[in-house]
Amino acid sequence: MLEVSTHRATEAVRVSQATPVQGLSELLLALPEFILTDARIDEHGELVAVVELPRDVQPCTRCGVIDRHLVHDRRWHTLRHLPVAGRACRLRWHKRLLACVEGCGTFVERTSSIAPGAVWSRAAARAAVAMSEANVPIDTIRKHFGVGWNTVM
Repeated sequence: MLEVSTHRATEAVRVSQATPVQGLSELLLALPEFILTDARIDEHGELVAVVELPRDVQPCTRCGVIDRHLVHDRRWHTLRHLPVAGRACRLRWHKRLLACVEGCGTFVERTSSIAPGAVWSRAAARAAVAMSEANVPIDTIRKHFGVGWNTVM
């Protein structure tokens, strides 16, 4: 939640509201293409960051037409990302399900930072592989990212 304070000549007004801010996802998560809409620490001490892509043109995955396709629905995609300030981080991406303007069906938004259907962001996967190549024990990598042994393997 972001807080905004405005001062007038004789009184202070405090407005507190959830506001999506583009740029915070780049600063906190190193994901510049996303908008961070919410962030909290869950009961396991992990950062849960809710993100979405700005409404923009997307290429249809079937016909390739690049347009601002109609929003048909939304879906959640939950995945692991790089730790933030020493905390394991879970991204909850609120993806749009888009309907092609040419009528060839629906498809979900895509971004180069996250492979379709992935359980890790590409940056987290690269970091885990680098840790493994540096002979860091699997259990340490697992705890670092907040995932199970099978996910690391």
